[in-house]
Amino acid sequence: MNRKIVFIIISLLISISAFSQSKGKWVTGGALSADYRDDGYYIEAAPKFGYKFKLLEVGIAPFFSYQEVNQDYAYGLQTYCQLTVYENVFIHGEFQAANAYVSSEMNRQWVLGMPLGVGYEREIADNVLVKAALLYDVFYKEGFTPQKNPVVRVGMTYLL
Repeated sequence: MNRKIVFIIISLLISISAFSQSKGKWVTGGALSADYRDDGYYIEAAPKFGYKFKLLEVGIAPFFSYQEVNQDYAYGLQTYCQLTVYENVFIHGEFQAANAYVSSEMNRQWVLGMPLGVGYEREIADNVLVKAALLYDVFYKEGFTPQKNPVVRVGMTYLL
């Protein structure tokens, strides 16, 4: 990975450590993203680890994805930030680095992404939330990124 990605990840981990000194909660869980278009399906799984302080949640999520169109996989790391703006509605932003097959280059390389969007969360049990989000990757470029726009993500979060 390049130095910018390492710097962002380290900065996020330091931020999480600083938040952990306050009265928030550690979170864990995971998310699934899926897409089906004319050229086949795309699916992504990402366990997540983070920290929630009042209306703000930050964390990291390693991920693995598969796309049918070229029968290829991608893997990488996402850092995310989520801010509740009204009751159960949140805005979500993330920065991701994926090692993926780039069809225009005919090889694998590290590709950056920045999905941004909105979502909704609902508590289904004590300290268990289900979340859904609609995201748009502002770095998307045909043939260079593994997922297509928009990205639909559904997941569960457990507050520790």
